[in-house]
Amino acid sequence: MILAGEIATAEVLTDGRLDLGFGRGHSWLYPAAGLPYEVSQPRYVEGIELIMKSLTEENFSHKGYEYDVENVNVFPKLVQKDIPVYLTGTSGKSFHIAAENGWGISVGGPAPYAMFAPAMAEYREACANNGTTPLVSYIQPVIIAETQQEAEAQAKTAAEYFYHNIAKPILHLDQEGHRDRLLASGYGFYASNAMNQMMELTLEQIMEGDMVWVGTPEYIRQRVEDFLGKEELDEFAIQVMPRGEGGGLTFEQMLKTQELFGTQVMPAFK
Repeated sequence: MILAGEIATAEVLTDGRLDLGFGRGHSWLYPAAGLPYEVSQPRYVEGIELIMKSLTEENFSHKGYEYDVENVNVFPKLVQKDIPVYLTGTSGKSFHIAAENGWGISVGGPAPYAMFAPAMAEYREACANNGTTPLVSYIQPVIIAETQQEAEAQAKTAAEYFYHNIAKPILHLDQEGHRDRLLASGYGFYASNAMNQMMELTLEQIMEGDMVWVGTPEYIRQRVEDFLGKEELDEFAIQVMPRGEGGGLTFEQMLKTQELFGTQVMPAFK
C-alpha cells in the first residue's frame, strides 16, 4: 500500500507522465531476504493485483496469499485514466498475466534479444487468445561516443565491468538442489549457465553477441534502423551502462551517450 501511494504521488507530480513496470526480481534476492523461491511467483502476482486495485479503485478490501487489507483507500488518485503497465521477465508465465490484462511487456537489457524471442512469441499468442493488443518495449544497452575508438575505449571498462559483476550473486546459488527449485519456480534463466558465462565475456564477445551496441551516432542509428526493420517492436529504449565502485562510465560519459542518442539518433525515427 505504501508503494502504491508512492507510485500515485510520482504520477501526479509528473502530470500523468508515468509508465508503471513490474518485475519479480533476481532469483538471488529471495534467499537473501529469508524467503524461499517457491513464494516468489504467488507474491509477485498478488502484489501486482493489490497495487492495481490501490491505483484504480476507491475503498476496497483484499484477502489473499500474503496480504489482507480491509476498507482502504490510496491517495492521491491518478491523473491518467489508464496508466500504461509493463511486465518484465524472462519467462512466458509473467507475460501471460500481461496478455490477460491488456498490458505491455518490456524485454532486453543485459541479455541478448534471442533469449527473449520465445517468451515474446508466447506473449503475442496469449494476446491473440485473450483479445488484447500486444505492446512490446525493447531495451538495448548502448555506449555512444564521437569516434568508434573512443566508444570502444569506454566500453572496454564499462561493459566488461558490468557483465563480470552482474552475475556474481548467482554464485551462491550453485548448490545441490537449487537448480531444480529455480526451474520449479519459473527461474529457468537463472537455473541455466547463462549468468555464469557472462562473468567471462570479453568486450569482443559482448559486441559480437549484440549485448551492447558500441559506436558513433551514425553506427548506432544504422543498428537501430536495421533492428527495427526486422523485429516487430512497438517501443525502443536504450540502457546506459551504470557506474560502479570498480569501473564503468563516468557521469559525463553517461550523459554524453544520452545526448548523442537524443540529438543524432532519435530524430531519424520521428
